[in-house]
Amino acid sequence: MTDDLPEDGTVASGATLHLTFAPTATQRTPDGMLDVDADGWGGVTTGLVDGVATVPLAGLAPGAHELRFSYGGGSWFQALTLTRSVTVRGTEPPPPATIATSTALSLGRTTVAAGSAATASLRVATSDGSSPVGQVEVRVDGAVVATRLIGSAPFEVALPTGAVGAHTVTARFVGSAPYGDSSATAATLTVTRAAATIAAKAKRRGDGRAQVRVSVTAPVPATGTVQLLCALKGAEPKVVATTTLTGDGRAVLRSKRPLPRRAVLLVRYAGSSAVAPVEQRLRLR
Repeated sequence: MTDDLPEDGTVASGATLHLTFAPTATQRTPDGMLDVDADGWGGVTTGLVDGVATVPLAGLAPGAHELRFSYGGGSWFQALTLTRSVTVRGTEPPPPATIATSTALSLGRTTVAAGSAATASLRVATSDGSSPVGQVEVRVDGAVVATRLIGSAPFEVALPTGAVGAHTVTARFVGSAPYGDSSATAATLTVTRAAATIAAKAKRRGDGRAQVRVSVTAPVPATGTVQLLCALKGAEPKVVATTTLTGDGRAVLRSKRPLPRRAVLLVRYAGSSAVAPVEQRLRLR
């Protein structure tokens, strides 16, 4: 006699067990009745069909049980007894219904200068008006810039503004059960070059050449070159010195040759990918 009970003896609530009786040497198929005793309290009697006894376990409560199967045999078959330990799993409750959510994203300003503040406001609403539980992930051009565990209240996150150009801002809410996920409509943040200010002070050296100290200030680091131009009366300004700003946005320009007194000087910052050009006029005394 064999059965189809799993090796660990664990079955689902309401399972059915099958016991198979092998034919005799004369190929006679066993028949007759099988008594099933559960935990010593008696049980059911079932008949063999084509040598197989079907034993429903629906009456067993969740937990561990000992089953004793007794086959009385017959004129052609000997009596058999089999004892097996069975563990019935409890019925798991169905998962809670998913509560739909919607995520809204809005930008404080859609166009900002490089280095200035930019924010995104987010809010997650639910279909039943309850407070959602989960996490919002904010991305700019696919890169995560903020994550926040949230409730129903709206909140703001800061956005990076270092790179000039158009940037795609997205937000996705990943809900904790029973709240479903949702994504906001993408928004576009445009970052323009930052405005800069320039401060220059000129003096005449003993050899007549001009020396100009320059400082360029912007919300983001100002990099690149500055030029010193000299404008003579009635002529276009000509470049008389060029240098590169240091890391703190400063530089010293020195003309290559002596310049006339009261010459009009133009200090010009060429700008960079993140900072707009700027210039200042001054007179050499």
